Amino acid sequence: MRVREKTAFLAIFLASGMLVSCDWFWPKPTPSASFPQNWSPTERFNWYWASQGSRLMPYAWLQALEQPESDQLFMERTHIESLGYVWSDLPNAPPMPIGFAKDIQSDKNLSFTKLRWKAGQGENEPWVGLTCAACHTAQLTHQGKTILVDGGPTYADFQTFLEELNAAIKNTADDDAKFARFAQRVFGGNASAGDVTLLRAALNQLSSWQQQAAALNNPPSDSPQQCDNPAKYAPNPCGLRYGYGRLDAFGHIYNKVAKLAGGAQAVGNPSDAPVSYPFLWNVPQLDKVQWNSIADNNPIKLPNGTEFQLSALGRNTGEVIGVFADVQIAPSAPIKGYVSSVDVKNLDSIEVQLRTLKAPLWPVTFDKPDPALVSEGRDLFKTKCESCHAPLERDDLTKKIKVTNVRIVSVGGEAEVGTDPWMACNAYAYQAKTGLLQNTPEKYYMGDKMGASAPLSDMLGASVAGTLVGKAKEVAAAGVRGFFGVVRPPQVAFNLQIPPNAFRTRGKEAQLIRCRADADDVEILGYQSRPLTGIWATAPYLHNGSVPTLYDLLLPPDQRPKVFYTGSREFDPEKVGLAQPEDTARWFKFETENSDGTPKDGNWNLGHDYGNAALTEQQRNALVAYMKTL
Repeated sequence: MRVREKTAFLAIFLASGMLVSCDWFWPKPTPSASFPQNWSPTERFNWYWASQGSRLMPYAWLQALEQPESDQLFMERTHIESLGYVWSDLPNAPPMPIGFAKDIQSDKNLSFTKLRWKAGQGENEPWVGLTCAACHTAQLTHQGKTILVDGGPTYADFQTFLEELNAAIKNTADDDAKFARFAQRVFGGNASAGDVTLLRAALNQLSSWQQQAAALNNPPSDSPQQCDNPAKYAPNPCGLRYGYGRLDAFGHIYNKVAKLAGGAQAVGNPSDAPVSYPFLWNVPQLDKVQWNSIADNNPIKLPNGTEFQLSALGRNTGEVIGVFADVQIAPSAPIKGYVSSVDVKNLDSIEVQLRTLKAPLWPVTFDKPDPALVSEGRDLFKTKCESCHAPLERDDLTKKIKVTNVRIVSVGGEAEVGTDPWMACNAYAYQAKTGLLQNTPEKYYMGDKMGASAPLSDMLGASVAGTLVGKAKEVAAAGVRGFFGVVRPPQVAFNLQIPPNAFRTRGKEAQLIRCRADADDVEILGYQSRPLTGIWATAPYLHNGSVPTLYDLLLPPDQRPKVFYTGSREFDPEKVGLAQPEDTARWFKFETENSDGTPKDGNWNLGHDYGNAALTEQQRNALVAYMKTL
């Protein structure tokens, strides 16, 4: 296969650019200086609950669903909070955690979410799906004080949430007593026998879809494995557990595309490379985004000197595809694109709002950094860190930042990898059967046609481009708003009144060899360095969340914690990161090594060592003190 240095999202520019003739530019950020991160309560409300077109489950069903082996409601607050999701204290907040948005749109032309479970049902039945805020809102606590960080990494356990939800759906469909209670809640006791029959059939239909998708993400293992953190409901209970605050987003998105294209015959790839959720402030200023810089984030210059930017819209469309959008892939790049539930208007509005988000300030209630130590740390940071982590003032929301990637191997490909290679390697090397995408050009309207199988990066790029082509009117309207500087708030359905020898996974040896061989030439086979503004609020650290605190990150790799616990939101202001609980039984045990001492695939914590052993204790503390102020 040829070397692929260009992002798959280039397809968006080539496909959708043909449909837009208006001038484009993005409005400059408008200040809201009286609010901690520059967002008003209304803007925060919109961020938390504006639909992006994600459709996980009908709203009435989710409200009625019970937990898998209990008669307690699935969305009961303490249950959802135990999975790490956050309820908001904003006035008139809806009865859903942050990031769980109600989606109301016509399902007339949709596919697998066009479910009918009652006589006379209309086409605008509310559904619930996830938004950016579900994965990018952090809640931190310290000695009884709590702060909410918008755009920060969530500490939710998405993997367990989805496994429990799928089990709850299946158990409800299979258990007559459970189903009877479910139907009673959905219909309020006013259902006919015909409605109940329709409901069971629709529930089975959703259950089948969810079980197929789960099997793609976590296929059965071909060899026995030791289960350090077994899953109760997963198809492969011995697969890699992400724990709190991590998700293999690319794995889930890629497998969703494989399923959309291949249907029930789709063959997935293991979602075994979880990453920490990246923080979102300053993302619009970076020229490339994602941990491996696979997505371009630059505007395109038009002949008249103005700019348009579909890259952010394409990136966010790919995200929605991964988290439950309804998309109908069609053969051979149809001129009208793909029918989908993706809400382009809200995606555009959310991205525009994101351009005004500032990094959080260090809470003085946690502690007050020592000025002398901060000064020393500033000098050390300038000499040791700034060459990779460009400085960016917290109030600077316009400076463009060119990011660089640190490759997963040294030149020659023979040295120890250090940083866990799997997110970058999977994103580059994973392939799938193309199914409905066979003979579709790699860039939707242009490029080589895909054969019977293709890199999933190409399949995703074509899927995103086709989705945006299918929303051409909405894309053009977003451009017109940008041209005239019109800021459209996101629309909310809820009512607002205010190394190789360590390799263990069978079947992927050839993939790793290939990634190592190509790493010197392929930019995305590495991990991004970016400005560290607000870094204090983004633990755990490294791209895969394998180091609990900034202090630990500054230690030599062999001295970093081999075991720590995630799930507690308690913050350690001294080391800056995850405080370790005394009661470890209730939290997730994160292990960086296997029982034989080799690094655990997906959890390696050996990277980012730039002479750490030479740092004194004073210097480490000084650097940590300075990074509190970024």
